[in-house]
Formats: sequence, structure tokens, C-alpha cells
Amino acid sequence: MELILNKQFFSNRSLCLLVFFIFISTIIIYSNKNNIFKYKLNKTLNKTSRYPYIALIVDDRANQLVINAVNNVLEHIPIDWKVQIMTLYEHWSYYNKSSLNQYIKSDRVLLTRLNQSSNGLSSDEYINSILTSSSFWHQIYGDKVLLFQIDSVLCSNSSYNLTNFLQYDFIGAPWYLGGCCNGGLSLRNRLKILELIESNKYHYRLHGINEDGWFTEHLSYVNGYVAPVSIAKKFSVETIYHPRPFAVHKPHINTIGLNNMNHLCNECPEVRMIVSYCEKNMKNINTTS
Repeated sequence: MELILNKQFFSNRSLCLLVFFIFISTIIIYSNKNNIFKYKLNKTLNKTSRYPYIALIVDDRANQLVINAVNNVLEHIPIDWKVQIMTLYEHWSYYNKSSLNQYIKSDRVLLTRLNQSSNGLSSDEYINSILTSSSFWHQIYGDKVLLFQIDSVLCSNSSYNLTNFLQYDFIGAPWYLGGCCNGGLSLRNRLKILELIESNKYHYRLHGINEDGWFTEHLSYVNGYVAPVSIAKKFSVETIYHPRPFAVHKPHINTIGLNNMNHLCNECPEVRMIVSYCEKNMKNINTTS
């Protein structure tokens, strides 16, 4: 009788242990599945932007030229576009007290903390390191991103508007030596940029080619659509002249030519904001004519 009771005791104990083991295993499996789901969900949410479109300027200074550039862009982008200023947190008060205050209050202009430090890099290397960082692109609020700088302007007398170029994943001014596209004033697809950076198949190497050259060379590997030169020259003028472009970025008079530069000064009066040539030489032309 005692032997039977002992066997029954051990049998019940084994059954309890088995049930306990199954219970713990179920919790662990559920927890892992839940974590995997959360990881996938977070990864998806991180790639989801707040808005379909955004105009973006990245500058680590408190600078009136940034304000001028933002005002120029606000005048020429569709009303459903917002402007995102990515700068150091210590400069936010400067912009809040500027003429941009009304736009900041109405959420037309959005301030974002610039986390990346230059760490002794040159200005070009700094921009290259930022624009090839996935963490940077996860901070951007729009899927289609119009990236602009203080040496670029959008033109009021243009034959084109921004919607003419939205089908491209990367478009900027074509290069004088051939190919496309310069990134200083460019329209980019944030999701394609992230897909390329996070694919881990192609790694950007600092101190080599500039970020715009690297992106336009590799975006095709993720089915990115880089604009052809024939379209890019309508979007922006830098080293190659085109009449009444959508925008101008740091125009090179030596490759554009003086005559074409004079045309550009008339066709895009906003160029006077970034190039002293127009103000000086157009006065001389008007005086002698």
C-alpha cells in the first residue's frame, strides 16, 4: 500500500512538473512572438513618415541665410508641403524669435534636433556622413524630400513646378562633366534612400565619392529611379544653363557662360539672393543699354 501511494505521489508530482513546464514554455514562446511582432511593427513605424512631402534644410548654425532660404522655399512649394529645419537644439530659440515664428506656431515649419556632430570633419565630409546615415533619414518627416541649402533658390518665373518632378526618386542639377545629379538642391525618395542604406549590400565609404554620386550610382539596385539629364537640367541649374529652371543651386559662371548667366539673372530674379554677380552686372547692363 505504501509503495502504491509513493508511486502515485511521484506520478502526480511528475504530472505537475510537466504542466508547469508546458505553462512556462507557452509563456516564453508567446513572449518571443510578441517581441518579434513589436520589432517588426517598430521597424515599420520607423519607416512611416508623418507627411507625404517635406522640404528640408540641414544647418548647424543660427543664420539669417537659413531664414532667407526657408522663406524662399515657402513661397514656391505647394500649400500641403511643410518645411523641416534640422539644426542644433541651442539654435531653436533663434528661429522661434525670427520671422519664421508664425510658421513655426502653425506647424508649417518644423524644428528638429540635429544630433550628429561634425567631429572635426570638413563641411563636405560632415554632410556626406549625415546624409548616408539611416538614423538621419528616420528623423525626416516626409517621404518625398526636397533638400535645399542656403546657396540654392526656387525660381518664381520658372516654366516648371515641383509636381513635374515627383515621379523621380532622386533629381538634382546635372553635372557639367556628365551624369546626374547634384544633391545640394535635390528631390529624393526617403524610403528608397533608407532601403539602400539598410540593405547592408552597399556601404558608403567616407573620404571617397560624395553622397550624391554614391546614391545616384547605387539607387538602381533598389529599383530607384534617378532622373535623366534631359529632365534634371529643367529642375535645377548649377553648371549647365537651361532657360527658366525650377531652381538654381550655386551657379558656376565659368561653365554657364556670361551671356547665359545674364539670362538666368532675369529669368530667376531670386538668384540675386545667392550670387552677387546679378546685382553688380545687371546694373551695368541696364546703364549701358
